[in-house]
Amino acid sequence: MLISIVCFAGYYEVYFSSKNIFLAVILFNMASNSFSRMFSMSYLSSVGGIVPKTKMQRLNGIISLSSSMSGIVSAPIAGVLFPVVNFRYLIFLRLLTSVVVLFLTMVTNFEKYNSFPENQGNVKEKGSFKVALNYLRSKSQLLKITISVCLLNFASVLFEIGTPFVVLKRLHLSSSISGLVQSCSSMGVIAGGLIISIITVSRPFKFTVILYEVYSLLSLAVGIFLNINLIPAIIILALFNLIAGSITSMADAPIFTYIQKTVPKKIMGHLMTLLFTTVQILQPLGVLFYSTLLDKFNFKLIFLVNGITLFCFIIYFFILSSKSNVGSMKEI
Repeated sequence: MLISIVCFAGYYEVYFSSKNIFLAVILFNMASNSFSRMFSMSYLSSVGGIVPKTKMQRLNGIISLSSSMSGIVSAPIAGVLFPVVNFRYLIFLRLLTSVVVLFLTMVTNFEKYNSFPENQGNVKEKGSFKVALNYLRSKSQLLKITISVCLLNFASVLFEIGTPFVVLKRLHLSSSISGLVQSCSSMGVIAGGLIISIITVSRPFKFTVILYEVYSLLSLAVGIFLNINLIPAIIILALFNLIAGSITSMADAPIFTYIQKTVPKKIMGHLMTLLFTTVQILQPLGVLFYSTLLDKFNFKLIFLVNGITLFCFIIYFFILSSKSNVGSMKEI
């Protein structure tokens, strides 16, 4: 990450051209995001060496909370600085923050504790994505969570692009109101991060499944209330964003903690990367799918069908299908 920033700074100072800057920014963002993701995966995979097992969930909750808060405050800070600060100084500010992160990483003791699982299970091969995939397929509940998150991410795209669409195009309200409604999600994320960093979840799968069921029920409720016109649409969307933000924030940390406590160390990094990639793979398709639907059909009908589909899937996937395998329910 540091190298990519230095290269971009050098390009900006030496070879800056209004014709090529767009391509340079794209390449820089690709490199920066790639390195940021690698850093995040490495950090999450190393939690077992940083804190004892009893503190792992709290650390994961704090990581999620701090990441969410930085994402929330970064946009307004950038909005304030950009008009008054020369862009080259913003580049060097980014460079300075990366140097600070590098220093903090170097002084962190990643081997202070040995909270990694002692039992390496049946994994005897050298760590690889193939081994991680086989391990994931052997863990039915973790595989179910992964598949359900893929669908939840796909379905959540409707609210991400549908909220501003409804507020601006259908309710004909201002962009400031649209931003306020969308900010409810950020407030929910902060609330959820605070809660999950305080409480202790002893059964992470059951806790996460309950959250997913609540999320699907909320999606269904949004579709129903939008169609019966009992409550103003703006209030419905604001409440959903608030609650959904807290749910998604609380659902991550317990699963990360479970993985860090049970997955063999030599495949943990591969498995973390595999999970992150898998759960996000459908989001671009969701943007294309829902943006097309919103342009052609009534938004109330789209929200209703989306809620019914998601609710039916979650109920079948976690409740009806589990009745045929009682043993699997004990795992969660």
